[in-house]
Amino acid sequence: MPNVINLFLIALFLILVSGVKFAGFRQSAIHEDYIDLSVAKGVQGMMALLIMTHHLTQTASNFAQKDLGPITVFNDCGVLFTGVFLFFSGYGLYLSYKTKPGYLKTFFRKRFSKIVIPFYVCSLAFLIIDLLTNDTQGFLKADVSLKIKYLTGIVLFNNHMWYIVVIAILYLAFYLLFRFIKKDWLSFPLMAIFIAGLTAFSLFQGHDTTTPSAGTWFKGEWWYNELWLFFVGMLYAKFRKPIEAFCKKTYYVIAPVGIAGFILLFIWSRKVAGEFGYWTEHGNYMGYMDKFKTYLAALPASIVFVLTLVIIMMKFKFSNKALDFLGRISLELYLSHRIFLLFCNVNNTFMYYFATFMGSITLAAILHAVDTKLINLIISGKKNKSVDRDVQISK
Repeated sequence: MPNVINLFLIALFLILVSGVKFAGFRQSAIHEDYIDLSVAKGVQGMMALLIMTHHLTQTASNFAQKDLGPITVFNDCGVLFTGVFLFFSGYGLYLSYKTKPGYLKTFFRKRFSKIVIPFYVCSLAFLIIDLLTNDTQGFLKADVSLKIKYLTGIVLFNNHMWYIVVIAILYLAFYLLFRFIKKDWLSFPLMAIFIAGLTAFSLFQGHDTTTPSAGTWFKGEWWYNELWLFFVGMLYAKFRKPIEAFCKKTYYVIAPVGIAGFILLFIWSRKVAGEFGYWTEHGNYMGYMDKFKTYLAALPASIVFVLTLVIIMMKFKFSNKALDFLGRISLELYLSHRIFLLFCNVNNTFMYYFATFMGSITLAAILHAVDTKLINLIISGKKNKSVDRDVQISK
């Protein structure tokens, strides 16, 4: 069975490389549109599948207690794939701010609707399906106060939706800093300070053991261990030209160094996680230093992974119809796939992967159509006007 499961790795690879375009062997030759929205969205679509594979593998292998073959390594890769989305979110936000006049004046109506609508539509879908099955998240058994928190999102009924909360907070911080300060030399350091503070705050919260969904805000390492990639994306947007100039001169050095560096850092981060980890808290012992050491080991691996991926994208343009489709539904795909993780039968591992992939993609396409209509109404007042869904996803 492990050999059959690893067919998913082959399928994912083929989806990614089908139609790939090589910029040429000349060191300075790169695709000028390598990080444009049309290309980045396709890569994000692939990352959505990889995040789903990460969650599936955690469940199917009981967090690496059961060997599924090469795909077992996906237990530890979620943070890498999530970092890609946070990077593109920070990159796209700063780029839009610099290139679109008056961008921040309509920021809340145009930007926030693209995350708030999917958040509540997917939450409603999750709630309905959960109630029609066996109420695994305990909504019916919850007291009135917890029911209200679930329905408003103060406690996440689907804890994969942490990303929407985090990205909304980062958007708000960006808006306040760049709308009213308007000086990069000050706004960038203040954004860094804010992210550092948010990281520290979340790390000291520990994990949520009080709600069936484990959905209390900022409780869990996934709330903070990739936040800096948002800032890295902002920096890349600001210094894109000199970065590209450097890469054009040193591509055949920097690319292999990036790949080798990531591999070493990833191996090191797994070693540190095995020795310390995020989940050592028990009783009154919170294991803050264990969490901090694990975080410090994981963050460099995530940053190098994302930047190396961007460097690879300079030479290899990943673009095809499958990636375009996945890119369009990537947010809904991430937000809704937990439904199938919970309710599909795990006895047959291959069918568990297959049913979750097919069910999640189908549901995400449906939810995306609903979300798009609602977003169109809010932004333009028209049902059929195309809306640019440049929202990134995570974890």
